Amino acid sequence: MRRVALSILVWTAVACAAESLVLVGPIGRAELGGLQRAYPLIVDDYRDGYAYCYTDSEELELLAGLPWPHRVLVSDLAARYAAERELWPPADYDRPWSYFHTYEETVQLLERWAGEYPDICRLVELGLSVEGRRLPALVVSGNVHLEEYEPEVRLVGAIHGDEIVANEIVLYAAERLLVGYGVEPYVTRLVDGLEIWLQPLVNPDGFVRGTRRNANGVDLNRNFSYQWDPYEWYAGEFPFSEPETRALADYSGGREELVPDEVEDNTFVLGLTFHSGAVCVNYVWNYQPERAPDDAHIQTICYDYSDACKLSPYFPPWVDGHGYRDESYMEWVTNGWDWYETHGDLNDWSYGARGCIDTTIEADERKNTDPRDILSLADVNWHAIKSWLEWADVGLHGTVTEAGGGPILATITVGDRAEAFAYNDPTEFGDYWLPLADGLYDIAFCAAGYEPIIFEGVEVTGRETPPLD
Repeated sequence: MRRVALSILVWTAVACAAESLVLVGPIGRAELGGLQRAYPLIVDDYRDGYAYCYTDSEELELLAGLPWPHRVLVSDLAARYAAERELWPPADYDRPWSYFHTYEETVQLLERWAGEYPDICRLVELGLSVEGRRLPALVVSGNVHLEEYEPEVRLVGAIHGDEIVANEIVLYAAERLLVGYGVEPYVTRLVDGLEIWLQPLVNPDGFVRGTRRNANGVDLNRNFSYQWDPYEWYAGEFPFSEPETRALADYSGGREELVPDEVEDNTFVLGLTFHSGAVCVNYVWNYQPERAPDDAHIQTICYDYSDACKLSPYFPPWVDGHGYRDESYMEWVTNGWDWYETHGDLNDWSYGARGCIDTTIEADERKNTDPRDILSLADVNWHAIKSWLEWADVGLHGTVTEAGGGPILATITVGDRAEAFAYNDPTEFGDYWLPLADGLYDIAFCAAGYEPIIFEGVEVTGRETPPLD
């Protein structure tokens, strides 16, 4: 309890302190959880027995007692990024995707698209950040103003504000969906068959500041409620303590304490969370070594994402301002726990609390991506995103309604799993979509005030599976 008390005392003071990068090691993989609970460190990467960690510059002295060798790699990351950007070539605004969009430009671009493509996209205001910046999302779908019987999917970027290429990848995907509709049959089919939510900037305050954490000094990807750890530094004073995580949970259908109900609810089937600082596809679980109930099918989807990167004409992508091409790009597909342990992250919350298979895409080894590499990185991931979207309606689907009446909210359990329950969308149709591998399953439907209904031996045959209502 002493560690918790200390963190609360220093919380306000360090919220605006510079972020530092510290290398700890050699350190065993099994020791990373204790490292993050006992010291003011956030593990961002672990490789070859060394942990790359974020901390506050004002708390570096608290690392004096670390029992592992350690050294400060960068004392002020935001200042380092700013100095690197001074060396970049001047932005050429006549060449799309050759420069980074600012926060203001990102919002203006979303607004412009909503005005230019009103039949297939709309802008949704999710709330405000700590410092009062807007949190907009773009919804792309055929008949976008109508609720339809179709899967809902989510793409988000820059939950860590210093991972700037994540914003560009989500924006690029949005543009490809919009300009390709009615022109490219493949894209048209995806837009007509799905409801796609894109939030390029989850953490606009950190994005503007050039920091990983938000303006309160909280790592937003440690602030979700599922398996949140009160002993970890920078995870927030309590789950959903931050307006940015509450807003994301709100439109993702979260029905927990502190999560507002101000934006339309969604029951997402699949999610992608874009990061940078490594190159890999990272799947659940992140909080424990036990494999997820859908582990084999999740791996299939993740390896498909990895393989589909090669479909881009820009593959392999340029790196370091066209210094070289990364031939091994996105070959690494890893379970989150096997890489390093995290608690309270968006992947685990989405899957554990909402039944959404959410996956982390680490899109670039660098945090401070060279702008000359934006187009190749964005296009390579766009081709993977297209392939990933195809999995949204592969599996079991149907509706949950009252006898002769309207839809009701239900919990859907596959087999005897004790977590990662699924839910239906209680609006309009009451439809649900479960990404499942081919096979036989026992499916249970439970709703408040009703007797559970169990279907045994339900056969799933990919996209050809008939509805189970």
